[in-house]
Amino acid sequence: MISLAMGAIMLLAFEFGFRQNRGAMMTTHNQRVYDPLLKAFGEKFSKAGQLTAQQYKKLDGAGTTIKNMRTSATTGWILDWPFVLAFLIVLLYINWTAAIIAAIFMIIMIVLTAQRINLSLQIDSTTNLEIFLTGLMTVVIMSVGATQIIAGSLDVGLLIGSNILAARALQGANKYAKAKEAIKQRDRATTEIISFIKQ
Repeated sequence: MISLAMGAIMLLAFEFGFRQNRGAMMTTHNQRVYDPLLKAFGEKFSKAGQLTAQQYKKLDGAGTTIKNMRTSATTGWILDWPFVLAFLIVLLYINWTAAIIAAIFMIIMIVLTAQRINLSLQIDSTTNLEIFLTGLMTVVIMSVGATQIIAGSLDVGLLIGSNILAARALQGANKYAKAKEAIKQRDRATTEIISFIKQ
């Protein structure tokens, strides 16, 4: 348990430092790429002639999307995917049943996030479903792990570690799916703005 606690603390410290560094790098990169685009868009938008209400709403929304994404850490979540897979590989090594359970819930979470708009789910409903899935996965892993402990094929320390790794993997999968959706929105907005500037 002491080793598990020390390892968790080291992991959290490394993750904090990595995220801080990554966030600064992503913000600098996004600003360098999108600031000139936003400047050109602003100049063209201010000099534009009569725009329909639909055109104005569409272009204004695209500009807002780019502004939000240039400093947003959401796009950086896409870089978490290798670590998510690393969590799953380690989990497979120490408790293969927990790894299978986590992989199933990861797939469900990714599909849920990708199909949120098609399923007409509001943000609050999606958040509640994410919390529900995380809790349900914990219950399933702990229940299956308890039977393994009774059978003598698993100990309490490994069960606790498995649950921690599974939760991190599920969280990472959720963020990865959200990052992909955010990047798709940003790319669509960028295409609309570039088309408007070239007119």
